[in-house]
Amino acid sequence: MSLRFRRTVRFGCAATLLLLSPLYFISTSTAASFGHSGDAASTTLRFHASGEWSIDPVTTVGGGSTELDAVSCISPSSCVAVGVSYAAGSNNSRSAAETWDGTTWSATATPPVLADVTTSQLLGVSCVSTNFCIAVGSDERGTAGTTELTERWNGTSWSELPISPPSGVRVSQLRSVSCVSSTSCTAVGDGYKGLATAVSIGEQFNGVQWTSQSIPFPAGASYVQLQGVSCPSSRVCVAVGTVGSRSPSSGGEFTLADRWNGTKWIQLSSVNTPGALYRGFEAVSCPTNAYCIAVGNDTNRAGENTTLSEVLTGSKWSSVRTPATPGGDFRNLFGVSCPSTTDCVAVGYYDTVGRIYNSVADQWSGTAWARQPTPNATIETVYSELFGVSCSTSACSAVGNSLAISES
Repeated sequence: MSLRFRRTVRFGCAATLLLLSPLYFISTSTAASFGHSGDAASTTLRFHASGEWSIDPVTTVGGGSTELDAVSCISPSSCVAVGVSYAAGSNNSRSAAETWDGTTWSATATPPVLADVTTSQLLGVSCVSTNFCIAVGSDERGTAGTTELTERWNGTSWSELPISPPSGVRVSQLRSVSCVSSTSCTAVGDGYKGLATAVSIGEQFNGVQWTSQSIPFPAGASYVQLQGVSCPSSRVCVAVGTVGSRSPSSGGEFTLADRWNGTKWIQLSSVNTPGALYRGFEAVSCPTNAYCIAVGNDTNRAGENTTLSEVLTGSKWSSVRTPATPGGDFRNLFGVSCPSTTDCVAVGYYDTVGRIYNSVADQWSGTAWARQPTPNATIETVYSELFGVSCSTSACSAVGNSLAISES
C-alpha cells in the first residue's frame, strides 16, 4: 500500500512548514522541540515556464512549528495559506494561517478554540478577493468526536463560521473548498456514521450559512475520502478523492470523482487500472466548466508506486503520463493549480532509498507534463513535502512541510 503521510506528525514532534518564488534561494533554520530542528520557508514561482523555484522565509509564532496544507492566491502579491501549528514542547495542534504580500509571509491569528477542543486544523482555503477567503478543516473534541470547521478571512482577521455535520454523522471533516464568489463556496470532506459507515460530505455556502449536500460514491464501499474540489462557476464543481475497502483482499482503493451540475452531484467514471492496489486522487483544478485535471498516486499489487494524473474533458476522464520520479518506494502529487487548460502546476514529494523526502513540481503544457527542479532537502532535512499550490498566469506559491533532525 502506498504511504500517505499528508498532514501527520513524525517522530513524535510537530512538523514545520515549507512553502515554494524564483530568482534567489533563502532558507532559515530554527530550533524546535524534542531535539529536532526545522526549516520555516515559502516558495513562489514567478515564471514557472523557466522552472525556477526558491525558498522565502516564513516566521513561526511563539517558538513552535507549523505545517501548511493549502494556499490560495488572487495575485502574485496576495496569498493566504492555512494549516496547523504546534506550541513549543506540545503535540496539541491549533489551526494556523499565513498571508503573503508579495515580499513577506506573516502569521495571522485564527479564532480561539473552545475549551473542549483538543486539536484543530485547516486543510483547505479559497480566496476570491483580498478581503474574502474561506478556510475549512476540523476540530477534535475528545470523546465527542471530530467535527467540521470553517473560518472566514475579511482581509484583517479570521472569524469562525457556524456549521453542523449532516444528520447522524459523528466523525466528520472538510478537506477542500472552492469559492466562485463571496456568496458561492463549495466544500467537501468525509466522515463516519456510527463506528464504520463511511459518508461523503458536501457543504455549500451562500454568504450567510452552510447547507449540506449529498455526494454519491459506489455502494458497498467501507471507506471514502474526498480530498479536493474545484468550481469554475457556481453551477459546475468537480470533487475528487478515493473510495474502496482499504483491504487488498477485497479490491483495494480507487479514484472517486463527482460533478455538481447546479442541482445535484453526479458520480463520474474515472480511469481505474485493473490490478491496482491503490489509486487515489488528492487534488483537482478546473480552469473551465468542461476541463479539469486531477492528480494523486497509483500503486500496483507488486508495490510499485507512481504519481497519477487524469484529464477530464466534458464527461470523460483520460489518463496522462506523469514524469518518472526517482527514489525509493513512495511518490505522490498532493496539489494542482491550472490558470488555463494549457498551463498547470502539480506539487508533491518523493522519497529516496535513504528515506529522505524531497519536493516535486510538474508543469502541464496542455499535452504533456514536464518536471521542474525544486529546492530539495539539505543534509539535515529529512522531510521536504509540498501539499498545496496556487498559480496565476505569471506566478505560483506552493506550501507544505519541512522537518529536520538535529544533533541535540
